[in-house]
Amino acid sequence: MKKIYFLLAMLMLSVSSAWADVKTDFASIITPIGSESADIINTSRSKTMDDGVIMSFGLSAGNLFAQNASNPTWNNSAAVDELNSVLGKSLNASDYFPTNTGNYNGQGGRIITCTANLSNATGYDATKVVTFYVTLFSSGNGTPSITVSGFSSAYYSYAKADGNGFVDVSSLSEIPAGNYFTVVKVKGKLSAGSASVQYTMPNYKTGAQWMAVVYNEDIPSVENTYRYVLGEQEIANYTHEDIVGVAPTGAMSLPTYVTLETTDAPETCTGTASTFTYQVSYNETLPFQLGTPYSLTIRDDKTPQFSIYVDPADETAVKSIQSTAANYTTPVYENFNYFNWVVGGDFYNGFTFQNVATGKYLTYGENVSPADNTTSTIIDEPNAGAKFILSIKNNRNCFKIKGTTNNTFINKRADDLSTWASSNADGETGSAITFCEPIEVYSTTVDLNLTDDAGNVFSATVSGKAGTAPHLTGAEGYTLSEEVWDGSTLTAKITFPFPTSSAEVKNPTCIQSALGESKWRANSSGYLKANNKANTNPGYSNQNNWNWYIYPSLSEDGIFSFQIYNVGAQKYIPTITTTNLNTETALSDEPGSYQFMQVRTDQAGFYQAASGKFLTINTSGTNQNIWLWSASGGHMGSTMSFPEAIRLANMRITNAGWATFWAPFAVEIPEGVKAYAGEMKEGWIRMNEITEGIIPENTGVVVAKEVEGDAFSADLKPSALQPDLIIPTCYSGNTTSEIMNVPAGAYLLQKNLNTETNEYVVGWYKVEGEGFTLAPNRCYLAQGSVPEPNQSRSFIGFEPVDDATGISSIATEAKTKADGKYMVKGQIVVVKAGKAYNMNGTEIK
Repeated sequence: MKKIYFLLAMLMLSVSSAWADVKTDFASIITPIGSESADIINTSRSKTMDDGVIMSFGLSAGNLFAQNASNPTWNNSAAVDELNSVLGKSLNASDYFPTNTGNYNGQGGRIITCTANLSNATGYDATKVVTFYVTLFSSGNGTPSITVSGFSSAYYSYAKADGNGFVDVSSLSEIPAGNYFTVVKVKGKLSAGSASVQYTMPNYKTGAQWMAVVYNEDIPSVENTYRYVLGEQEIANYTHEDIVGVAPTGAMSLPTYVTLETTDAPETCTGTASTFTYQVSYNETLPFQLGTPYSLTIRDDKTPQFSIYVDPADETAVKSIQSTAANYTTPVYENFNYFNWVVGGDFYNGFTFQNVATGKYLTYGENVSPADNTTSTIIDEPNAGAKFILSIKNNRNCFKIKGTTNNTFINKRADDLSTWASSNADGETGSAITFCEPIEVYSTTVDLNLTDDAGNVFSATVSGKAGTAPHLTGAEGYTLSEEVWDGSTLTAKITFPFPTSSAEVKNPTCIQSALGESKWRANSSGYLKANNKANTNPGYSNQNNWNWYIYPSLSEDGIFSFQIYNVGAQKYIPTITTTNLNTETALSDEPGSYQFMQVRTDQAGFYQAASGKFLTINTSGTNQNIWLWSASGGHMGSTMSFPEAIRLANMRITNAGWATFWAPFAVEIPEGVKAYAGEMKEGWIRMNEITEGIIPENTGVVVAKEVEGDAFSADLKPSALQPDLIIPTCYSGNTTSEIMNVPAGAYLLQKNLNTETNEYVVGWYKVEGEGFTLAPNRCYLAQGSVPEPNQSRSFIGFEPVDDATGISSIATEAKTKADGKYMVKGQIVVVKAGKAYNMNGTEIK
């Protein structure tokens, strides 16, 4: 095919009368590519046409055009016909789109800018329409980026090699890429006499050439009104000049997270001004819900993320704190809302971030492009600098300031929130914000009812987190369970990491400091001491001086405090004010007030809320004392563990030779003592001797011993051994560490006179009336444990079942024994006048 060389020149066309005043500039700078075209290697070039039109190219690097020998044949004859009509030519497709081999040195990933300036062109009329034809080429199938500037109103179409004429599109993003020539047509009015087409093809060789510029077309236009409605709210209302006979071009390009639901806009505009309504909605890619509080994190150059918050100490400063495991760091609850943000606004006017605690808005200034490291503040009303455009890039939610001349993003600098001013495309790492799980916090108070394991009941009116437990301030380390939430009141069970106490149940505990594992105790003078050997035997005569009750209480505003009470001294650790290590601490009748919090892994400590200092103990020297430590996180002396309390159970048998015993832990049976579990029969109790040498925990027994003197007494410590089997017993124990009142109708073990035998008989006698008490570590026979019809009996005795006990053999021996009282197989028998009687006066035969 004959080669046709195109010169850079202005061609004035005189065609039909409809085109008489239309000026056409044909400015091809591309000759058929061959070895003689070395001049096209320039990275920028400009040409002023005879009619004053300036045609120019600007490239970031590389050649103006890179043609591939494998370029497909141009088969779009309709597009060729339109070009010939505009230019007044009769050219073939190969003249416009050569396919011969040539230059392959085009640069990939470069930006090519084609510009035409008509401001000095002969007869240029800014009120009339201009049409640009630009040919783009890519040697790969990447996605191009095409930007058109300079038009006050425009519409777009394109023609591909294998298409049928030009295809109208609503936005430049709809123009496809491919391994072929694509002719882009832009038609509209210029705003300042100049227009540019910028073309970027990432990772592929690219090229571009001007084909033609046509101006002063007298095509009628009309100003249409565009309304955008999001839900019930109109978010945009503006006018736009459209060309009659083409599709409405004023429609905005919607972000990827916005969906067009309906529109009443026609396919082509008429000559009558109209109002078009576009109903839009957010789709699932919008990362937040408007009006909902969120904890925000911002991705820095590297993970982890950083939480965005307003500094409670300086409510003008926006800060960031490193998150853990890419989630927001949980702040102290009093400051929770400083980490909480509500997103408002819309995609058209820009989104806002309002801090929940302060009610103010995040900003970087008024419609400016602040430099990097400009510290952010918060303001009362969202001005232009407080509005942000969301751009989702690479699955990241990137926010840049609305109205800035370049891409200015939210970013982090040191501990402050700042900006990231960049000329790069959207998606800077520092601008990516993550919306954590919404934090729903009550603005009104809710009721709280708690019960702990020891029976304490706590009630308060506090603020809380929606759907979960209302917050309890100032006391970490507890857990809530069995929560029942009815929308206004939370009823739950609270568990502390140490035994608590109440009026009915008291559970003392040791307090062991992490400093030398020293145990805390009260000395005989009522001073607080610490033994720095954790395994020191406290001596069972004063073991309660080593045991403490921890009494919790809850204030109306939800703050837990604790009083620490010594069991032996019956005094409290007072509220400490001194830090003098040479002053001993005396226990006090007045309870101090301490709060509790975790300060080390698996350890805890008490501190004073007023001073914010931790309670610890000095174990050096003679004058040991409590003092306060203000170090962050607590001093080692303030970290405490709560081992099992040093507990003893008292067994006391009078000279009657019988008694009851109960302990909350297993004990070894003392030497010379026999212990019997009770098995309830019909009206009497079988005595089953415990032969393994250990009384199980929570097992009431009757104990017997021949006592010399007034009484036998022993303080028994918990046994390291446990019996193999649970031993059933019908007795109930005194589960408190104090004297209890025995209810009427129960039975107590007593020795009373049997009038028939004139002997004192040991058995279970019913309690009539009030005023009967039972000491700790003793047991009784509950009325409910006696089967009917025997609950009305005033006396329940012991009776052997058969001769297996050996007691019946005393009937024979009794004839030879002197009158008196004998112990046989754990049973007391009475011999009188040669006859044997058991405890309830029945003769043994």
